[in-house]
Amino acid sequence: MKRLAPLLVAASAALLYVGFLPDRLWAWDPLQFALGLEHFDMAFHQPHPPGYLGHLAVAWLFQAAGLPADRAVQAASLFAAAAAAGVLFALGRRLYSWREGLWAAALFATNPLTWAQATSGESYPAEALAACLL
Repeated sequence: MKRLAPLLVAASAALLYVGFLPDRLWAWDPLQFALGLEHFDMAFHQPHPPGYLGHLAVAWLFQAAGLPADRAVQAASLFAAAAAAGVLFALGRRLYSWREGLWAAALFATNPLTWAQATSGESYPAEALAACLL
């Protein structure tokens, strides 16, 4: 159970976000990411420089699994935000206790900014995940 707990926290965060995914992309960057999945060309800003290769690589995996480009970009953001919540839980549990880890993950996952970015298709959740992993 100890090893599965971060995965359960991440899955819970993902389930929380799935119900709030918008029908379409609504910001410039996610649109450029989706265009970059269809045809990667930074000269045409598909996506805009510096290319956000990590975020696009995750989105490409979701697209390869059968999601359309716009949903793949959203799924990449959702995955990164949920994974960051799981990593925060593991970090808090290791540094303090199970309870503090759960509080850290819950406060992160339910923060309105995290919630909005997790469903937007932006690359910011991937940056949060990278910060948690460092």
